[in-house]
Amino acid sequence: MSSPALRIALIGLKGAGKTRLLYRICRISMPDQFQSTLEITELDGVLADGSPVRYVDTPALTSLLSDFEPEKEVRNLLFQGRPDRILFVADARNLHRSIALFHQLTLLETPIVVAVVGLEQDPEHTLDEAAMQRDLGCPVVCVSAGGGASEGDHDEARLLAVLSGAAVVPPLQISVPRLERIRHEELGDSGLSQARLLRLCLPDADPAGDLPPDTTAKVRAAAQELSRNNPFLRNDLYLTDLTFTLAFRQLGRWKIPRPRGRRPNWGERIGFWAQRPITGVPVVLGLLALMYLFVGIFGAQTLVEMMQDYLFTPVLEPFFLWFTHLFPSDFMHKAVLDPDFGLVPTGLFLVLGIVFPVLLTYYIFIGFLETSGYFPRLSVLLDRLMRPLGLNGKGVMPLVMGFSCVTMALMTTRMLDSRKEKIIASFLLVLGLPCAPLLSTMFIILGQLPFAATLLLFGVLFSQIFLGGWLANKLVSGHQSELIMEIPPITLPDPRWVIKSAWMRTLQFMKEAVPLFLLASFLLFLLNEAGAIAWVEDASAPLVTRFWGLPAESVQVFMKTFIRRENGVAELARLKDGFTGNQMLVTLLIMTFLMPCVNATFMLFKERGTRVALSIIGVVLVYTTLVGGAVNFGLRLMGVQW
Repeated sequence: MSSPALRIALIGLKGAGKTRLLYRICRISMPDQFQSTLEITELDGVLADGSPVRYVDTPALTSLLSDFEPEKEVRNLLFQGRPDRILFVADARNLHRSIALFHQLTLLETPIVVAVVGLEQDPEHTLDEAAMQRDLGCPVVCVSAGGGASEGDHDEARLLAVLSGAAVVPPLQISVPRLERIRHEELGDSGLSQARLLRLCLPDADPAGDLPPDTTAKVRAAAQELSRNNPFLRNDLYLTDLTFTLAFRQLGRWKIPRPRGRRPNWGERIGFWAQRPITGVPVVLGLLALMYLFVGIFGAQTLVEMMQDYLFTPVLEPFFLWFTHLFPSDFMHKAVLDPDFGLVPTGLFLVLGIVFPVLLTYYIFIGFLETSGYFPRLSVLLDRLMRPLGLNGKGVMPLVMGFSCVTMALMTTRMLDSRKEKIIASFLLVLGLPCAPLLSTMFIILGQLPFAATLLLFGVLFSQIFLGGWLANKLVSGHQSELIMEIPPITLPDPRWVIKSAWMRTLQFMKEAVPLFLLASFLLFLLNEAGAIAWVEDASAPLVTRFWGLPAESVQVFMKTFIRRENGVAELARLKDGFTGNQMLVTLLIMTFLMPCVNATFMLFKERGTRVALSIIGVVLVYTTLVGGAVNFGLRLMGVQW
């Protein structure tokens, strides 16, 4: 079977709808639960003239010039794979950024067709398509975002006709004067275009094997000189700034005001309120209150009690009691049912009866926020607040992810632009963010204490995040980037998809957690039988019982915490009757600060390297020791006794 005659790469911002448009023009139904293109995929189709075509759908871009992995993957495809044409899908709701990305694509000297999607959702403006086509120097087609109706079919037919037509390479409209001087004065009649010249300045972009070595050396030297003369603007940021400035200037010539009368829809109004301080802060506080009611009350109390009343007491407890009597060994019976270290009471029952219901409600709540488009607005809202911590608003995303899973959050620090921001975000994630299982079980314990204990706990946690971030910003060298990110429209999530996704995430967690819970319980059982736990309790008494003011049993809580945080806090929930309210509070603080779980520790070393990871863990361990003692003595001095 012969390959298609034409190879077209689809490029666009996240949320631009390029993959949906691809399925529409190929007349293929999309999967019901389609999310986004996470890797390069290919799809065959037919153009208006009947000729075959292969579409190459790429991951969503933020910039062609950045070092983020998806951008590097797309850049390698475009510079080395060289598609015949590019179908650039511009998002009308974020047109400034889309056109800036278009001008970066003109560096490729490849034919481009622009499809503007979602224009009908702009309440204030329409576009002068002819003016836009004239200024960009390539075909432009405005396409309805909905599709399916006669208007949508007409737009798609126009787009296919344009793709079937003659190839048009848009002119490069940005230039760097220093490199232009080199092109004219030093390279002479080499025939090197200004677009090729700029591509040679970009890392891992255009191979220079077909150029004389002295030509390549001159270009590289000019790029280095440009960086030295602009210490705050690396080449990629310099070119990005040029494209955004050009896009802003052009947009004013294309936009045509719509007739007055249309009012913003509910999603536009909520999106506006969510990112303005005067209304956005109450929105955040309201969401925190809803989270406490749904996760802390419904999940951590109602569902946990239902699991105990309808599953464990009448079904599972009699079953395991019968099961263990099948084995005559007293050791086997004790290993399974021992109330302090048995596999069933301290392993299976804790992870299924406490962690599972609360984690499920947490993932449902977070899923609604993720799919609604709220989190990017939270980044905009908190951008100014994050600046003293050495981060911009984009740094909110890994921190929010940390409340779900610190391991995954450490991976998402890759989205941050500078080394300094990545180190600070990693430090804050390890320092004081309780992951979802730990946070969920916290609600159960705090629900039995006065509300002042909850305020004190989270007050200490959040204050340490700001204090730690402020100090890290002073001590960690490097630059702080500006906030540039996509703001998608606010949408109403599909409850079925959110619940299904939460269920799958919870089951995935259970597959990993249950074996570790059982393993930790069995190891502690063996250590207890050998007398090792009593020895550790005696050896750590000066720190644990005197400085932190905790009972000796807290040692086994901390030992389980080193394996999995939620394992330790579930153990604390089992032993809570032997702790005072003050001791519960101090223990929860130490468990949060103490150390990430094994998986998160491995990820920290992988992402930040041995030297930085050891430095972070060392600082956190010393800091945890001091904070635990300070809170213990502080409560005593104030006469607080919960």
